[in-house]
Amino acid sequence: MILNPWLLLTVTLYLTVQPSECRIAGRHPHSPHSALQRMEFMYDYRKPHPCRRPCIEGQPPMTCTYNFHIEWYYTMSKACFDCPYNVTDCGRLHCIPADGMKRAITIVNRQMPGPSVDVCVGDHVIVDLMNGLMEESTSIHWHGHHQVDSPYMDGVPHLTQCPVPPRTTFRYRFQADSPGTHFWHSHTGSQRGDGAFGAFIIRKPLSREVHGHLYDHDLPEHVMHITDWSHMLGIEMFNAHHHSDGDNKPPTILMNGKGRFKKFRVGGGTNVTYTPMEVFTVKKGHSYRFRIINAGYLNCPVELSIDNHKLIAINTDGGDIRPITVGSIVSYAGERWDFILNATRPVGNYWIKMRGLMDCDERFTSAFQAAVLKYEGATTEDPPGAVDYNATRTTGMVLNPLNTPSNQSKSTLITELSAVDAPVNDIRLRDHADLKYFISYDFYGIDNPHFHLSNMYGFHEVKNSRDNHTQQVRTPQLNHLSFRFPSFPLLSQRDQIDDTMFCSNMSHNGCSEEYCECTNVVNVPLHSVVELIIIDEGVAYDANHPFHLHGHPFRVVAMERVGKTITRQQVIDMDKRGEIKRNLDSAPLKDTVTVPDGGFTIIRFHATNPGYWLFHCHIEFHVETGMALVFKVGEHEDMTPVPNNFPTCNNYFYNENDEPQHVDNDIPLLEPEHVDNLIPQYRENNQNDNTPRNAEPQHRDNAIPRQIGEPIHEDNGIPKHNSTKEYEETNTTVENENNETVEYIDATTEHDPDIRLAKTQTITPHLGENANKIQPEIVQRIQPVVNTARDANVNIISNNINRSHNIERINNTHPDNMGNYGNRGVADRNNNNRINKTYIASPADDIDIVYEENKSKDKVKYTIGGRNSPNGINYEANNALPTLPSNNQEDNDDLNEENRNTFPSSNNENRFPGIHSTNNEENGFSISTNEEGNDVDILTQDEIGVPNNSKNTYDTKDENILNRWARSISKSIMGSENKMSSTSLIIAGTSFVILLIAIVFTVYKACR
Repeated sequence: MILNPWLLLTVTLYLTVQPSECRIAGRHPHSPHSALQRMEFMYDYRKPHPCRRPCIEGQPPMTCTYNFHIEWYYTMSKACFDCPYNVTDCGRLHCIPADGMKRAITIVNRQMPGPSVDVCVGDHVIVDLMNGLMEESTSIHWHGHHQVDSPYMDGVPHLTQCPVPPRTTFRYRFQADSPGTHFWHSHTGSQRGDGAFGAFIIRKPLSREVHGHLYDHDLPEHVMHITDWSHMLGIEMFNAHHHSDGDNKPPTILMNGKGRFKKFRVGGGTNVTYTPMEVFTVKKGHSYRFRIINAGYLNCPVELSIDNHKLIAINTDGGDIRPITVGSIVSYAGERWDFILNATRPVGNYWIKMRGLMDCDERFTSAFQAAVLKYEGATTEDPPGAVDYNATRTTGMVLNPLNTPSNQSKSTLITELSAVDAPVNDIRLRDHADLKYFISYDFYGIDNPHFHLSNMYGFHEVKNSRDNHTQQVRTPQLNHLSFRFPSFPLLSQRDQIDDTMFCSNMSHNGCSEEYCECTNVVNVPLHSVVELIIIDEGVAYDANHPFHLHGHPFRVVAMERVGKTITRQQVIDMDKRGEIKRNLDSAPLKDTVTVPDGGFTIIRFHATNPGYWLFHCHIEFHVETGMALVFKVGEHEDMTPVPNNFPTCNNYFYNENDEPQHVDNDIPLLEPEHVDNLIPQYRENNQNDNTPRNAEPQHRDNAIPRQIGEPIHEDNGIPKHNSTKEYEETNTTVENENNETVEYIDATTEHDPDIRLAKTQTITPHLGENANKIQPEIVQRIQPVVNTARDANVNIISNNINRSHNIERINNTHPDNMGNYGNRGVADRNNNNRINKTYIASPADDIDIVYEENKSKDKVKYTIGGRNSPNGINYEANNALPTLPSNNQEDNDDLNEENRNTFPSSNNENRFPGIHSTNNEENGFSISTNEEGNDVDILTQDEIGVPNNSKNTYDTKDENILNRWARSISKSIMGSENKMSSTSLIIAGTSFVILLIAIVFTVYKACR
């Protein structure tokens, strides 16, 4: 008996300490005490994930769980110590040197690139994305993974999911069923360009790799992340370019987050050093599979080559192609390429060169970068020869060239490749598609009100800046429409879609001259074959746009550069005349493809994945200004059901008529229109109740107001009374039939030191011969009853008292008393504790006796209701009911010891003096509780704001669970004279020593 609390404390302590880690367990991932724990998984990210393994045929799939924490960070931070002067410091954990230029970045797990998700096909992937950004929402798109049967995981804010707000976590869960080289990246704003991206590799067993016999090694360290890189935040560059004369051209390129750009002078002399480059190690005589991921952000295609080595391309965007040997590969933003390198050259170091094209070429920034291919046994010196932009030019065959016509001797277009997995019955390759859409685009000189306001600083009104930089910003559009994302995700909240919010036509009259924007949604029947003819008109700039389709792979059946410019109608006419040749035999399979300037690209996809799927330019500045549209595949009934409890979002508009008013320290009020929704009564089937179930209420004024937004759980608008859900405090004023203002309070607090009661209507309870023993003036102040044996207070709730402490109010619907409100008491608002749902008792013939525990946050209620109580049992007070004790000592003395120490028991014996416990067929009382047993503490006087006048009470205002355990021990070993015997002292001391030993042992075992 004595040792039980101490034993419980010891066991609890042991279970809350994680062995071998000595830290408190069970914290919520975003609790204020768990910041260190949230960072721990980033400490040693070089440890390989267990899912990074050789994929073996027949091996059962694994569940691969990852924690992603996205946050603001900084290059060349304090974690870099003496980098680059001490090059070893550049490799420290959390040191991100980039190209040596300091700038803010947005990264995941303090890595750039972020953590690699490297799994086998069929594995189950779980990624918990924790948003640690201070003021930005975020999301992750799994680029290249088509999310079949998991469209809600595609990661497009306001299309497939809500954006993930700061300080919240979103769980991505899906099956890795699209093998290939993919990558994940933020799909929110400029975060991808600021560093939020990483590899997503889905491997097949070697026996299923059609090119597996061509290479010896497929290593995770041979993944090449290529990205254009700027020295300012993406959002700063975007605004400078669109609202002023700022540049949008990246000055350099990074390989796996590393590169050389800034010169660091050593000791103030002429010697310089740089931040380190990426190094890829191979062994002479072996063949290796390399994987290129272009995570580019701006219009900067990159051409990659390796000195003295040929590249054998075998795969693009996860689709296998017939091997082709080339000298260099051009990749565009969002594209991936796999190639084989045969390490047959002499042992040494060789330059891996990257040359920027388009906005990165010699006309603008001449962006380039280099990495090193190192043979085992070679020195750590740089390869021979200097590297600059001109040195990155190649003379061999170029794969996937920029803006090049077909049938050129030194280049190979995508459409000139052959897929190895193109079955003869692939319906994407039949003669005619089911649907054909022409999508034309260019940069248009119109008054886009986001950047050019006509008659103020319109497109044709602004002038070049003094340094001759243009301030005219052209708008890229698809079919002269700019895409605007809706206010809620179309897929997960499709029941809220109003068809008027879409513009589904592929062309709009008048939009070629005026700026038009809308949510452009194109309906596609399920299982149809869709052909997209994408046309770059080529009027403005010498541009190039890579397009990415979510949810479906596509076959690239045609690509051609016709001339400097071309119109939509010209392409339509060419197609009618049969002048466009389509590769319908072995067209390569991709999900991202470029369109040549002044030309077209034709793709086909089989619409088998129901949902809302984004199609957009993968240059971030372009998609942010509306260069996108959405394909709605199938009907809503075809789409995968929305996951349970999936997050929702929408506009924050609200109806002014529904706006809550705020009075008395901002207590929200119910609007008058809610009065009609007041619940007239709680009535359940009761054989002693002669009132018809469907009878209309005589007086709605005697109803309990329903909470705003509270669901109605029963027919006829009658909720279940025994719900103890927690709600915010609700206060309202209405007028009853006598034009008297009545204030409703629907609240309790856990600790309300003062209860101020408004003037109440005095109603004497009908208690027979006991009526003279319980006077209304006593209960108006909510006098608690002192149970001296348990040092606890029992509140007597009379019919004219509407509020006590943590008490469930029961609407007594005795027909004789309907319509009597009284004035409801107003709670003191000085305490801002959580408010609980309560019900206000209306006048009745009986009283309600409520026993309530206040143990931490768990509330256990013992309720004796009056007649017509809501739990379906009639209660009737026995005439032998004695006067229940008050805080007055004289009243307490009137009770014998037996009555004062009586408390409900768990058996069927009489639990209240003068009250007989009976069933429904007899008049009596019954006790309902949600906790077994009667070892329950009850609220004390101090906790409900009643002065402590009784010598038998104690102050528990700041009481905690340890106080209660200690008190229970002291009471168990104390006699009636409140003195401890010597035996009791010995037992107490022994138990205390045992407790100390147990605690020391527990901490030692957990923390050693």
